[in-house]
Amino acid sequence: MAVIVGSVKDIQRTIRFSRRHDIRFLVHNSGHSFLGRSTAVDSIVIVPSLLSKFKFHTDSAGQQLVSTEAGADWGAVYAAVEERKLHIVGAWERTVGTSGGYIQGGGVSPTTSHYGFASDHVTEFEMVTVGGLVVKANERKNAHLFWALRGGGGGTFGVVTSVTYKLYPAPSSVVGMHVIVAGPAWSTFVTQATELVPSLAGRWGGYVMQGNTFISPHDGKVKMCHTHGCVAPSMIPEALQNTTTDSNGAEPTSIFFGVASFIHMAPWEQGLLDEFQAMLATAKASGPFATIVVSNFTSFLQWKGPTNLDIAGNPTWLVTSLVQKNAWEEPEKKANLMKTLVDFTSGAAANGVYLTGCTNAVTGGGAASHNSGAISSYMRSSYFSIVCSATYLGGSLNDTIEYVLEQGEIFNKLGQGNYCNEADYWELGWQISYWGLENYIALSLIKKLYDPTNQLRCWHCVGSNTITMQEVEKYVEHHKVPSSTWEMLSSTAETAEEKVHEELAKYQHLWQ
Repeated sequence: MAVIVGSVKDIQRTIRFSRRHDIRFLVHNSGHSFLGRSTAVDSIVIVPSLLSKFKFHTDSAGQQLVSTEAGADWGAVYAAVEERKLHIVGAWERTVGTSGGYIQGGGVSPTTSHYGFASDHVTEFEMVTVGGLVVKANERKNAHLFWALRGGGGGTFGVVTSVTYKLYPAPSSVVGMHVIVAGPAWSTFVTQATELVPSLAGRWGGYVMQGNTFISPHDGKVKMCHTHGCVAPSMIPEALQNTTTDSNGAEPTSIFFGVASFIHMAPWEQGLLDEFQAMLATAKASGPFATIVVSNFTSFLQWKGPTNLDIAGNPTWLVTSLVQKNAWEEPEKKANLMKTLVDFTSGAAANGVYLTGCTNAVTGGGAASHNSGAISSYMRSSYFSIVCSATYLGGSLNDTIEYVLEQGEIFNKLGQGNYCNEADYWELGWQISYWGLENYIALSLIKKLYDPTNQLRCWHCVGSNTITMQEVEKYVEHHKVPSSTWEMLSSTAETAEEKVHEELAKYQHLWQ
């Protein structure tokens, strides 16, 4: 059952009703969770879509801020922020919520390479606890909870009702590009774009994407889709725009494509695009199978505009990896990275998989410039957040799942760790992969403090699966965790609040 709430009091009433009748409850913010964390059978789902307001204000130090309610989305917030000639660090898709799993999981952004993760720019959360109390969390009040909500994952500690973000002066203009190559040259183009990633750190943000075309069963037209959605029709290369199904409705042979969407958050400089010459030359040589837009855009939102169509309603599984800088520094690792990406898309059809896509974010530079929140050291040091997907739209469901499982093992070896919001459904040792051991222990204690009976549960979320010493020994070579902490975390019984605080004090260096 879904409860569409219109106020914080509605959320409190829903939680109390759920607990009184022993019904599981969870939060459905904007529904972008690939892992199904915002839905569950036999449960009450809290939907805050009516809480969509946001307000602009300034703190005592003169910092400009915006506070967004639980149901506000990035599309509306981006537009209002840019009207004021300001910039905010947020999500790629406009329909993602500003207060849900995206920000609570850390928030990879198109401008992470410049500014860091979205959660690095949050100054305060307001949250309703599982006991129905409204609490605020910031650097001065409930600092441990503030730390946990910036990277510890959504739908875990309580129902977030408001998030306050820092705003920054927008550049007078930005340099950006959207380059799409379809057909035989796609793999060369993707390889060239991926080779550039280390040199982009701190200067260029955005994504390297790839996938294959398909014919929409609804309108018979070509769609070019990747993990986070479909390319706008106006951006599809000329040679593909008029392709339709034949008279028998048969699907044409898949045509693969690569996309580079990069942004430089500053005005044009002479020679700024020289480093992209090889990539652009490949695109130009592809003729009608390429679309090239390289421009001085007026704003981040104008650059963002062409690719904003969501794709939904189909079962999709991810294979992911946080790739570190050494993947480009060692020739063998570099060659393996390029080959793995190309093979994932080109080899799918032979394995009975109908649709694949990758949306790989440039993270190097800005990701390491902050040290706030529960975001893992793997994410901080990453240069490339790889998120590839296989979608079941026909053929064999078993073939699709087997392909994902096989590829997941390959992709895990490309880097270290994974982004908790966009990860392999079957991730092994996910507690360590998402957060690292020390962070996960601290998050588990905070979970025990705010949700002692584990009311809020979701797939591979803090506290939803008990971590064992055997798991730690398998995935972490060196660990040193007090035995009292293990005893507390392994117990299913409620623990006195003062005891949890006592254990939590051992980890306060993480948020002080």
